[in-house]
Amino acid sequence: MPTGSRARRPGVDSGNGAEQAQTSARTLAPSATQLQKLPDVPAAALLLRDSHAAVLLGMSVRTLHARVAAGLVPLPVRCGRLVRWRRAELEAFVLAGCPPRTAWAWPGAARERHA
Repeated sequence: MPTGSRARRPGVDSGNGAEQAQTSARTLAPSATQLQKLPDVPAAALLLRDSHAAVLLGMSVRTLHARVAAGLVPLPVRCGRLVRWRRAELEAFVLAGCPPRTAWAWPGAARERHA
């Protein structure tokens, strides 16, 4: 085998992008055990802590923080030392198709500045 090349393993390295995307989607989905451990998202809460925001977005807290750092989810708001996410903004973000933060403009932001 030439140096630097990788041996293909049957069923693993098929080269099919669609198959690889399905496999990665399956591994990213939380298991039933993980779902039981997740905190319930309060229905009436306007501001969500990171664990609740992650549940709402269907990801882990660690992934949420990584996506914030990468600019892929809206920034949280700070209330003193507290860091919270606006529930309405996260819901609007998902309905808009989860655009990158550079393309995301929450309609409620303009309303809040003038209040």
